[in-house]
Amino acid sequence: MSQQVKMRLMEVSPMCFLAEPIHQGDPEVPPPHPVEEPELVILFGWMGASHVHLQKYTDAYRLLFPAASIMLIRSSPNAFLRSSAHARAALRPAHALLAARYHSVAPGPSSPILVHTFSNGGSINLQHLVHILINIFVRLLANLLAPQNTIFKEGAAKAKGTGKKGETTPLAPTGTGPEVLPARAFVFDSCPGKASLSKAVAAFTAPYKSAWAKIPASLIVGALYCMSKAWYFVTRQTNPIDSMYSHLATSLAPVPRLYIYGPNDQLIPSVDIEEHVAEVKSTGVEVRMERFEGTQHVAHLRGGSDRYWGAVKDIWLGRTA
Repeated sequence: MSQQVKMRLMEVSPMCFLAEPIHQGDPEVPPPHPVEEPELVILFGWMGASHVHLQKYTDAYRLLFPAASIMLIRSSPNAFLRSSAHARAALRPAHALLAARYHSVAPGPSSPILVHTFSNGGSINLQHLVHILINIFVRLLANLLAPQNTIFKEGAAKAKGTGKKGETTPLAPTGTGPEVLPARAFVFDSCPGKASLSKAVAAFTAPYKSAWAKIPASLIVGALYCMSKAWYFVTRQTNPIDSMYSHLATSLAPVPRLYIYGPNDQLIPSVDIEEHVAEVKSTGVEVRMERFEGTQHVAHLRGGSDRYWGAVKDIWLGRTA
């Protein structure tokens, strides 16, 4: 992929950005979408990644899948310090787009959505978006099944034979959005990893290059990590990172996954990812692994662009071998 292309992203919210495909000819009459390409690529960036950091991925996707819309969801260190409710509220625009365009789409080989996630920062946002979709569906279902709900009453009447023959009551009205992230495939780059003090310090101090800044920042992060661990122990709660690690193994749609990782990653050890893959495989999900030697965290693309993007295209086409 030696060509160069610069793509402009439209800000939907401080965390969410969108780039639509460029149609040749009449923009009011877009051409038919190629069957072999996704309609939407969702990119969950790693914590603290700027547009400059993520530009090479959005530009590469524009070359790889020219007809796809690209949604970029950024991850901020502040998201780890705020409540889950606050983080999920920031992802509402992403849910709104999914609900508007893909409310009737099911996960699997017919889905037009590819999801690409970087590091634990992106994984946390992926978990939050899935949580939003599940919660909305559960609340909607509870409302529909409430005795005072007119849809429930109509369905009960039909069950007793008072309705017209052959009629059914829908579980959810059109346009409410999917109850799961309806992806065709997932790509995980440098993730997920388990929680640890060393990883927390490395992640939160990565932007600091000077030792004068890194040392006090490390002490602060270390103190906050120990305080949070004590809090989770006292309140009998699960660390959010460990919760995410387990959630991504068992709660996503059972569609093919690609894991891109390497033994030289100083932030997410390869053993964390390999253990996660083993758990995913035990559920029957098809998995492909691309292990890059000599590359660092979220920098495996440097180990071979053709290999990297070839694996992404293969997983989209269902090739896991």
